[in-house]
Amino acid sequence: MLEPKKTPNWPEVLSAVFTDPRFRSVGAYRLVGEVDGVSVGVVVATMNPNFPTHALNKGDLDRLAEAKRQGKLDVGFVVGARAEKSGERTYQGSMAIDEVVERLRHEPTRSGRLGPFYPLPSSFFPLDDYAAF
Repeated sequence: MLEPKKTPNWPEVLSAVFTDPRFRSVGAYRLVGEVDGVSVGVVVATMNPNFPTHALNKGDLDRLAEAKRQGKLDVGFVVGARAEKSGERTYQGSMAIDEVVERLRHEPTRSGRLGPFYPLPSSFFPLDDYAAF
């Protein structure tokens, strides 16, 4: 008898997305991977040292939502990360793409050098056991 697939602990998986060899970069703020047979897309919302909010690129968010809608990916997530001066990124939380799209549906964007983006407060991502404070 086949055992049912166990759902990955997504916060644990995503907390290591920047170093986990199951993920590869497909853009400055986009990653894809496969975890336990599940295809995963990730968009990174980055908090830079000079800004108090995460910046989430609208084009990257829309692209991930569309890829999931079309069935190109099984799941999608937005990962909040703090950009360190060293260039490293520190995981600060994650949220499913569908929930992020719903929460931002009526939120305004700001113009940035990479196109429109959503400024997200650090409290946007729920704290989990893997998030750095």
